[in-house]
Amino acid sequence: MQKRNWYLIIVIISILCIMEFGGIYYFYHQKNNSLNTVTKYNVSKENKEGEKKQEYLPENIEEVTTFKPTINIEPVITNQVYQESILNGAYPELDKNMIPVVYRDNEWQTADIYENWYSYADLKWANVVYVKPELTSYYQKLPSHTPLNFTDILAFFVWVPRYEYKLFNVNNKPIPAQMIEINFVNKETPKKTELQNGLFYTHPAFSKTNQELNGFWIAKFEPSLSEEGTVQILPTKKTLVNINTAQMWDYAQSCQKSYSSSYSSRMITNMEWGAIAYLSYSKYSKLSNSDYKGKNKEIFVNNAMGKSLNEWTNVTTGCSSGGKSYLGQGKCPYNYDVTYYGTGASSTGNIYGIYDLAGGSWDCVMAFVDNKKLGGYAGKLPSDTDYYDLYKAGNMYEYTRGKIGDATKEVLDPNNQNSSWNNDHAFLATKEFPWIKRGGTFRGGGTAGLFSYGITDALPRGDKTFRVILSQK
Repeated sequence: MQKRNWYLIIVIISILCIMEFGGIYYFYHQKNNSLNTVTKYNVSKENKEGEKKQEYLPENIEEVTTFKPTINIEPVITNQVYQESILNGAYPELDKNMIPVVYRDNEWQTADIYENWYSYADLKWANVVYVKPELTSYYQKLPSHTPLNFTDILAFFVWVPRYEYKLFNVNNKPIPAQMIEINFVNKETPKKTELQNGLFYTHPAFSKTNQELNGFWIAKFEPSLSEEGTVQILPTKKTLVNINTAQMWDYAQSCQKSYSSSYSSRMITNMEWGAIAYLSYSKYSKLSNSDYKGKNKEIFVNNAMGKSLNEWTNVTTGCSSGGKSYLGQGKCPYNYDVTYYGTGASSTGNIYGIYDLAGGSWDCVMAFVDNKKLGGYAGKLPSDTDYYDLYKAGNMYEYTRGKIGDATKEVLDPNNQNSSWNNDHAFLATKEFPWIKRGGTFRGGGTAGLFSYGITDALPRGDKTFRVILSQK
């Protein structure tokens, strides 16, 4: 009996030892397996969310919460500057002092360049401003969609992207006005140069000697002068007129310094006007704006002037007559920001387009017939021939002297003799009046317009101004 009891005690002790050892082994492996499982989980969670979810960890296991993975499963995603796909690489090129802007809540605001701050497909052309140099850094540090103080702005510019257009009249015959078909392309796209109707042709305005451009910035309005005597590109200002064409060139060149721009500034050429005109008569222009019907799809005329047709004292930038065929009058009927009647004077029919393309003052361009005296040009011509267009001499109705792309001989009106599309002026420079001017004036009525061109000399006149361009060349 006593021996049997000893056997029983030994068996019980053995069972207890086995159970204890087994429990320790089980706990040890469960603990390590838990650590491994949570560690793997945390690698995944940390890479996806950047933090560990401690609520999923076993209690009282502090070493797990200090685990730091040495791998990064997912790449870091960074913001990219917005690029509209239809531009095909001809995206707006900003210099360091430009401030991209959008129009919201009836005011200009700083743009968020990581969102669609422009959309040519939606007739929302890219706009930028230059502000007073001492305020540039301040505005660039502001959050997006911050309103700008209008008195801080020196100039507005609009991006004209590089494009090719379908040739429609290489034989310079009068043909009905038609929407011009264009494709945006970048400077790496092979140039198309064959002159045949129905083929696409790279617009020459984007090709300079040994340099191709993705586009250029054009002044949104005709120029005016600040109280300090610097050139402004602003609406509802007295247009800068009554100066020699040589002075226009000098004023245009001064903008680079005044705005601290990395682009060169100058007067536009006739070919560059042509590039603006064709873009402004494509599906990316007012022609596609459903707010306008019939004749009102043409750009409204700026008819603000003086007290009479012979007193040109109040020519004003960015104004609108509210229609195409209004003669000049003393006041500005509609400011540039008035929906429909004011914005109808822009190339898009909304506030994002280019103004003063029809009426206002004649825009003198760097294009002329070489008659040696140059119509009284009081200065030296630019040494770089990329900065002007040269035309053969002839009478003002000899349109074959025009160039493909400059919106002269390709856009002759079949219904009105010696006119361009929409009954606009069509007089090409001569030896007597060797310079070309574009757009018509406040007193032009229905003959002022996007395709209007006339003859002039280089002398100061009260109905002539110029247009500033910013370009890499």
